[in-house]
Amino acid sequence: MKINSVELESIRSYTQGQIEFPSGTVLLSGDVGHGKSTLLMAVEFALFGLRGSQLSGEDLLREGTNEGSVRLEFTVNKKNYEIERNLKRHGDSVRQESGYLIKNSARQELSPRELKARVFKILGYPMEMLSKRKSLIYRYTVYTPQEKMKEILEASDESRLDTLRKVLGINKYKEIRDNVVTVRRASKHYQNTLQGIYSDLDEKKEDKKQLEEKTSELEKSIAGLKEKKKNRKQELEKHRKRKQDIQEKVQKFHELDKKESNQENDLKNHKNQLKEKENKKKELEQKIQGIKELEKPSDKQLSKIKEETQELQQKKEKYLQENKGITKEIDELLNKKEDIEQKQKELDKQLSNKKAGKKTIEKTTQDLEEAGSECPVCGHELTEEHRRKELEKKRKRIQELEKQIKEHENQEEQAKKDKKELKDKIKQKKDKEIQKVNKKIKERKKLRKKVKEYTEKQEKKKELEQDLEKKQEKIQETRKRIQETRKTLQRTRQELEKVKHVKQKEQEIEKKLEQARKKLSNTKEKLASKKTQLKDTQKNLEDLKKEIRKKKEAKKLNQKIEKHKNWLEGLGELSSTIEEQFMLNLQKRFNNLFNEWFDVLVENDELDVRVNEKFSPIIEREGYQTSYHRLSGGERTSVALAYRLALNEVVNFLVEGINTKDLIILDEPTDGFSTSQLDKVRDIIRDLDISQMILVSHELKVESYVENVINVRKEAGESVIEY
Repeated sequence: MKINSVELESIRSYTQGQIEFPSGTVLLSGDVGHGKSTLLMAVEFALFGLRGSQLSGEDLLREGTNEGSVRLEFTVNKKNYEIERNLKRHGDSVRQESGYLIKNSARQELSPRELKARVFKILGYPMEMLSKRKSLIYRYTVYTPQEKMKEILEASDESRLDTLRKVLGINKYKEIRDNVVTVRRASKHYQNTLQGIYSDLDEKKEDKKQLEEKTSELEKSIAGLKEKKKNRKQELEKHRKRKQDIQEKVQKFHELDKKESNQENDLKNHKNQLKEKENKKKELEQKIQGIKELEKPSDKQLSKIKEETQELQQKKEKYLQENKGITKEIDELLNKKEDIEQKQKELDKQLSNKKAGKKTIEKTTQDLEEAGSECPVCGHELTEEHRRKELEKKRKRIQELEKQIKEHENQEEQAKKDKKELKDKIKQKKDKEIQKVNKKIKERKKLRKKVKEYTEKQEKKKELEQDLEKKQEKIQETRKRIQETRKTLQRTRQELEKVKHVKQKEQEIEKKLEQARKKLSNTKEKLASKKTQLKDTQKNLEDLKKEIRKKKEAKKLNQKIEKHKNWLEGLGELSSTIEEQFMLNLQKRFNNLFNEWFDVLVENDELDVRVNEKFSPIIEREGYQTSYHRLSGGERTSVALAYRLALNEVVNFLVEGINTKDLIILDEPTDGFSTSQLDKVRDIIRDLDISQMILVSHELKVESYVENVINVRKEAGESVIEY
């Protein structure tokens, strides 16, 4: 097999990347964490798909992306193939999607499992290993991460040996033995079954003897328990009879005890009632005394006060509706107001006449001024002198009238002021009188309320006095009941004292009765348990007798079959011998290769390595065995790499038809190597002499040992490939 190219999209640190792999030796160079191992993981994913925790979708798909893919081109037996696998994120998980396989330009869409089956067939891997999650042959012949090889070395012996058997195909010897067992079972089926039947015959006979002894013991124990049960019943019956004899007296005690309790409660209730009634009596006396101490507000009757109030109310209404008749002073003021109003009327009349006369003269004056030759006043000839005299006369009269009008207006204004002053005085006087009436009305109402309250309280006093008299009677009755209850209680206590010892005696009998019940119950339980044990033992004994008869028959039958088994056992032993011889030869071959590769890597005569029959590495230093963990980092890497190369050669030699013999991938094979040890890598490359070898290393010195160098670096979190 030869890897030609790998194309990645959204795989780990690669957003997109493609790498061409030439023949010969190829070095993937670059710093730790730059994406070298990702390319090898992508190749393995393209061939075999996801493998659970060994290689998960979450490990491969780039963070922050939902889809990714790997496309691989490779050649097997001069035939070119192209395979693509796809990843898709679904919620919190990443799953494989369908992919394709191209062979001779013919493309087939296939499921992940179908792709894996095709790859197994192309690579010549055993199909019975298809269902395994681990691609064991690929991991142990082509590519094993360095830490995974160390895991194999540190695994348990059984786990390691089981894994190597699967890889090396040694399971065929086990299959031979299984087939031998199948043949032996066909002829020896009854013998094996019969041996299983009578193998414990002697033990069963001993069990039978023990069961017979146990049966005898149980029968004796049951007889003793039955007698004990009879005695317990008699004892219980005796205590029951004693309890019945005293039951009537106990009943009387309970009745008296209950009666005493009831009478004590009655006495307590009567005392509480007496106290409550005396408290209420005291409250009534205090209320009556409070009413007696009240002072009578007036000797007038309510009807008289009401009558006076109504009279005052009528007087108030009269004051509000009328002005006169309230007081003499108000009447005098009202008369003055009427005189002023009469004077105002006369002044208004005179003023009106004066204004009318003035208006007439003004009209005559205007006519005189506008007249021609005839006088509009007298009708005579109108001269200018006559006009002048008449006008002077008229104007003088107008002035007189204006003066009179002014005087009348002043008088009228003064009358208005006087009238207003009188009205204000009248109102003040009237309001004052109404206030007096209101005060008297309020006083009468207040007095009426007090008289009414006083009257009601006097009525209430009569009712309270009646209640007090009744309370006194009830108190006397309650005191009488208390005396009677005390006497009755005293008699009950005397009677109770006479039968008090009966209760104590009943408790003693009840205690003995309960103890007798428990003893009888325990005896019954033991008897029932023993009977059950006897029944089970008898059944087991009967079953055992039948079983022993069958075992004796099986033993006789087995003796007849025994003589036919020797040749079948020989066949199984032969298979085991062949397998052991094969494993010895394989161990010898593996040890030779393991030592050869280790000697190439480590020039240290003090250190020797080999594997035991479990293929566990045995490491000795100067003749003393040491553990893998006590080696230096370079020594541990040398042991792991030598084991890896020896395993590669052994598997490629033993597995027929495998098509990956001409390809090997070494991932960080120099971890922990010194500078001088790095030169050993050149010797490994020369000695392997393989068509295509891919090395992963960050050691610059290794570049001089290979034919081709491909650099991997990281920029802004993305891996980039450089040739």
